Amino acid sequence: MSSLANTRDSNSTTSSSPTKVGSNQWVRMKQQRIDHANATHRILTETFGYSDSSGGWVSLTEHLESQETLTSTIQPNDILTASFGHRASPATNHSTTFLTEHDDTLEAATSLLEDHGCESCVALNFASAKRKGGGWLSGAQAQEESITRRSTLFSSLNSEPAQPYYKRNLENIKPHGNDGLYTDALVLSKEIAILQRNEVRKIVTHVLSCLLVYPL
Repeated sequence: MSSLANTRDSNSTTSSSPTKVGSNQWVRMKQQRIDHANATHRILTETFGYSDSSGGWVSLTEHLESQETLTSTIQPNDILTASFGHRASPATNHSTTFLTEHDDTLEAATSLLEDHGCESCVALNFASAKRKGGGWLSGAQAQEESITRRSTLFSSLNSEPAQPYYKRNLENIKPHGNDGLYTDALVLSKEIAILQRNEVRKIVTHVLSCLLVYPL
């Protein structure tokens, strides 16, 4: 059975050298991220589920299988239709609330779902245009890597419908491509399960109704 790793950082060290302390802590934190990513990767590609805190088994099989139909690539000139989940603008009698909080993407999304009573949530992922999840398996730390470690995003990015996004961007950086520039293509991941609200909290599964993957 696989379970997501707890990546709580430890500040304790026996070294007296500030430079060495910082270096050792950086290496330790990077290794924690690698271990966490590997645990998530095993869940998504081998066990298709994980054991919860009470020892029960949480199956993700149905959710992971659905990614082939819930993922799509939207090219720059595509017209948004119902197949992309496009809906008409809301009625004029709605209200909009703006919140400014010191949260990361999945923490903020979970807060909207848990604390603010939102039925659905959309998040924008400033993603790698060439690699699925960026450097998440090598311990890199940026927005996409953090999201990928703590959710089922990789299954969506690894699905067949997402591949035109990477193919188009890789072609653009070749000679005589788009002058080395990425396109405005994006991946629409309609349902992504949040496995961890943040890097240190225990597993809590929520479904993020829509995640947009956009090249950075």
